Amino acid sequence: MRPARPLSAALAAALLLPGAPPASAGLGPLHRPSALPWADTVQLRTFDARHGQLLAAHLVITAHARTRISVENTSDTPQLVQAGSTTRVRVLLPSGQTLATVPFDAGDQWVLAPYDGVLDFAGSSGRSADHSARSRAEVVITDPALLLYFLSPPGGGGRVELPAAAIGFADVLGGDGLSREVSLEAGLRVRVDYVFAPWS
Repeated sequence: MRPARPLSAALAAALLLPGAPPASAGLGPLHRPSALPWADTVQLRTFDARHGQLLAAHLVITAHARTRISVENTSDTPQLVQAGSTTRVRVLLPSGQTLATVPFDAGDQWVLAPYDGVLDFAGSSGRSADHSARSRAEVVITDPALLLYFLSPPGGGGRVELPAAAIGFADVLGGDGLSREVSLEAGLRVRVDYVFAPWS
């Protein structure tokens, strides 16, 4: 089977086919931002073949990531600190083939004074950084073998279940005597629109 292709000329070509209007299937349920790592399943309404011949499935994958990194220098010397985080949100086909991976990266650098006597990740010896970002990926599927996942059973109805997962990690680089706290979260929502040719 050919892999799903990212949004490009493929969707444009499908939309230019005579008599092939898109039929929106709406949004899947929201996976609210939660701590990493996590694995879940996105359920989307399938296409009812009684409406016509399915030509393409256009998926819009919207992901949201939040990061908080807090560092306190508890040593008696100044510290140059570099903090960074990476988050990846991935959506797959039921076969396990990756549809899209949405990346998020954030980084900060501070010079922290010697310990001020209070472990509060603030003041002259501490810092906290919050990063929040939203991004999306668009994929169009035209391979007939892959489109079978998105077809309803006879009589209509049904759902296609797309596995989804989010992972992340954070690094804090500096000398000895650094105290740190890290929080990584990510959320996800998927929309699908179907392009079809109505039966004559």
